[in-house]
Parts: sequence; structure tokens; C-alpha cells
Amino acid sequence: MSDFVYRETGSGEPVLVLHGWGCTSDTMGFVSAALAEAGFRAIAVDFPGVGGVAPEPGVPWTVHDYADWTLALMDELGLARCHIVAHSFGGRVALLIAATRPERVGKMVLTGCAGLRRFSLKRTLRIWGAKIGRMFGRRGSAGGSADYRALKTEAMRATFRNVVNLDLTPLLPRIAAPTLLLWGKRDDATPPWMAHRIEKRAKNVGLVWLEGDHFAFAQNPGEFCRVATYFLGQEGK
Repeated sequence: MSDFVYRETGSGEPVLVLHGWGCTSDTMGFVSAALAEAGFRAIAVDFPGVGGVAPEPGVPWTVHDYADWTLALMDELGLARCHIVAHSFGGRVALLIAATRPERVGKMVLTGCAGLRRFSLKRTLRIWGAKIGRMFGRRGSAGGSADYRALKTEAMRATFRNVVNLDLTPLLPRIAAPTLLLWGKRDDATPPWMAHRIEKRAKNVGLVWLEGDHFAFAQNPGEFCRVATYFLGQEGK
């Protein structure tokens, strides 16, 4: 298990702040500050290998490995249970923990949450074309997404493939933690259908739309923090 890299601020009920792929705890620094001001203990992680702050795992990881790392951090900090605020990749980890270890999760605020897939013939053909290209030592002209191209080691490239190929849809009915989705209306990285699927299949879910795209939480920081802290501070849902 990789070393823990995280930042703490504030005191009170603990809230894990989980960033997206290619981002760091700094990306959600204003969220941590707002949580602390509202009377929470914000613990913002830096996922191993994801944003260039925490060391790479050294071997390919899966979303399950990142969930285990997060749970181990909670154990290290003596947290039996905590709330979660998560963006994108962090949402994948949050969904998996909430489905498999529900006793560890209080409430969740998810924005641009990744982890769901929809069948697409075009996408399937592109994936198989890339696999065949790798078999013959070739790469497509684009070489994959910008996130994939930014990775420097094969271990992290394999990690990225593991992450994006996992569909968490079957686990959604097992999620009972009160959850608030704050989603960008123009999000094309995690499109609105993902929010609707989570709202429909998980339990105790509310959906609020924000102006903006995949980073709508950062484009509307005041609104995001007001709604998130209010939700987390209420009894029940």
C-alpha cells in the first residue's frame, strides 16, 4: 500500500475530499476551506500517481486498490465513518466504497462523478482498434485521451485502462448513503445521463444542476460550497 499524502484543515465531523484524475488536493482546496469554515474536519487526499503529488504505486492499480488505499487512510486516522465530497475519479472511488463498505460512509456530495459506461459501437471499435495496434506495436494518431498521453509509465497507463474500463453501474442499487449530485449542465466528460442513472438506481439521491461543464464545482465555487455544506450539516437527507 502506497504512502499516504493528504491535507487536513478544520475540526468537527470528518469529510474526505477526493479529487479527479490529473488533479490534486489543491484543485479542491476552496472546498476544504469552506468545509472547515462550516465546522467540519476536511481531509483532502492526493491519490497515488494521479496528480503528480503522491508517488506512483509502482504496479498497475484498479479502482478497488484506490478504494482500499482510502479506507486504509481512514484507519490510519482512526475514522470509522466519514462524509465524502468527490469529483470525477474521486467519485468512482466514493461509489465503490459506499457500495462495498456502506458502514464507512455517512453522506456523499458527488460532482461530475465518473465510473459509469454506456455501450457504443463506435467506442467499442475504437477500443479494439487500439488493442490490435498495441499487439503490433502501433498507437493511434491521438495515442488515447489527453489524460492517458500525460502518463509517463506503463504502470500508470495500465492503471488508467483499469480505471476507465470498470463500470460501477451494477453496484448502484447497493448504495444507500444519502447522496447529493451537483452536476454541470454542459458536462461532456461525465455527461448528464450519468447523473440520471445514479439518481435512478442508487437510493437516497438528490440531483442539483449547476451552470458549467465537468468543473462546474470550480466555476460556481460559492454556490457549490453553500449547497454542499448545508446538505452535509443537515440531519438525515
